[in-house]
Amino acid sequence: MSILTLCSIPKPFTGIYERLQHNALQNWVQRVAPEDIFLFGDEEGVAAAAKRYGCRHFPCQSNDFGTPIISDVFRRAAATAQTPFLAFVNADILLGESLQSAIADLASSVFTSSGFFGVARRWNLEMPAHLDVSDPDSFAVLETQALAANDLYPPVGMDLFVFPKTLFVTMPPFSIGWPGAKYDNWMLWYARSKGVPVVDMTLGVTLIHQNHPGLSAGEDKVRYVEHWRNLRFAGGYGHCYDMGDATHVLASDFAVTRQHSVRFFLQMRRLVQRVRDICRFEWM
Repeated sequence: MSILTLCSIPKPFTGIYERLQHNALQNWVQRVAPEDIFLFGDEEGVAAAAKRYGCRHFPCQSNDFGTPIISDVFRRAAATAQTPFLAFVNADILLGESLQSAIADLASSVFTSSGFFGVARRWNLEMPAHLDVSDPDSFAVLETQALAANDLYPPVGMDLFVFPKTLFVTMPPFSIGWPGAKYDNWMLWYARSKGVPVVDMTLGVTLIHQNHPGLSAGEDKVRYVEHWRNLRFAGGYGHCYDMGDATHVLASDFAVTRQHSVRFFLQMRRLVQRVRDICRFEWM
């Protein structure tokens, strides 16, 4: 039995995203059985891509601005997946060869009773061409290039989430698809609040982000409204955790160590943030 179902909400398969997302899907079907890859949403080309690669396609609830609701994705995936774990990943990410083995090792030998919530950051890399998956060494070459470029995204950003499939079935209706959406930060807080170990998998599972022009909320009124909605759903900045709040770290050899050194300072920081949240939301 497979251990993992992979979920994603692709952008429309147009422009640069057509190439990047096809690259990602070709990479994913080498890591996970195609029937265990769930693509959500009705953007242009998503259903056709799911059919092309043998993946499953699902609708996705949106808010009043047309932005996908990630909690709906998790609920649908949990009800349908035949695997014990779900993983959510952005559709421009290439996944390392160790993905399945790292998760299986954590689930079977380290966190057998409690389960775990795994998160990982990405290495940014320019990808000017289509990915040649016929070459068995293609990812290893890209991995070497990405590590040499040494452009690791800061701890506030996360691009892979691995968790027991029922962990987030009651999460608030966060919207997704724009910078600073806060749903990912809330997920770390929620896992910690439930006593679920949070594992930084960055060193154990290589993620390569195919660079593309960035999106910015800027002065967009829609994004401004969505930002404050999501922040309220999260319960304020005091519930917006990042990779520094992970309880464990997975090394490249799958050794797991517990983080202790920053716990006190982070706890104090979160306490201050929660006090400020009370004042902030009281008048908003």
